[in-house]
Amino acid sequence: MIDFYKSQLNTGAWKLTDSGPSRGGFNLYFESTSGFHREGVITVFSGTGGPTDISLDLAKSISTQTAVSSCHVAIGQTG
Repeated sequence: MIDFYKSQLNTGAWKLTDSGPSRGGFNLYFESTSGFHREGVITVFSGTGGPTDISLDLAKSISTQTAVSSCHVAIGQTG
């Protein structure tokens, strides 16, 4: 599942900037490559034998890297 998100975040208007484990989950950091500068993180939490939780945090930033707006979306569960 992580490989799917890594490949999708390196296509079109998005670029994967960093990834790695964090607090029991796996984070994929990305940013836009065109238009308004947007950056975000997809976090995947996989429990042993339980459901997989996926969340998305997306922020629109200005050149000073100060977030001017953001949203959090719980994408769903699998398993």
